[in-house]
Amino acid sequence: MFDYSEQRSHPTSVLTYTSPMSALPASTGYGSSDASGAHWTWTRPQHWSTHSCRRVSTIASCNILLAGAPKVVTDRLHRVMNAAARVLSSTHKYDRGLSRLLHSELHWLDVPERAHYKLGVVMYSCLHGQSPRYLAYLCVSVSDVSARQHLRSATRRLLVVPRCRLSTLGPRAFSVAGPSLWNSLPDSLRDLDLGRDNFRRLLKTHLFLLY
Repeated sequence: MFDYSEQRSHPTSVLTYTSPMSALPASTGYGSSDASGAHWTWTRPQHWSTHSCRRVSTIASCNILLAGAPKVVTDRLHRVMNAAARVLSSTHKYDRGLSRLLHSELHWLDVPERAHYKLGVVMYSCLHGQSPRYLAYLCVSVSDVSARQHLRSATRRLLVVPRCRLSTLGPRAFSVAGPSLWNSLPDSLRDLDLGRDNFRRLLKTHLFLLY
């Protein structure tokens, strides 16, 4: 904090700054304060747990952009999730059973499956009129195409997947990745009469069964 006492009585005095962290004992670990000036501290393991949860929530917030991303990208983020899981479970780096911990106890999907889950929910919203029009416009049912109405896929609620020229970025476009994921889901999940909450629950169960 700044000390203004000397500055008010002697204008030529030097303004000094004392960090609030210097008043904390070394054993407390970390500290923080709010707008009211209240100060609290937490121990080092608690700080690590909070920081790990923030990292995982950051991955979950924008993971739809990772749909179709290269494995080298998703592996980097998966290592962050592994580190967070080890902190929360107090396990070491080379302990076995980390995958079981992620899936069975923490109920965390891997990074690719997280992207598929978020993309599947967006596709559900597009097909039920709950998304922006520019996204719903890219979801064309096979049954709506006159040249394909006689195909078997028209009765299975499949979507048209446009062709893409670029093999690297083309399949990651929403117009391609979204319908491709929707067509890969089981027929029971493509039922348009399925409620949103039930769809999300069944979709997550379906993704966990892939392990």
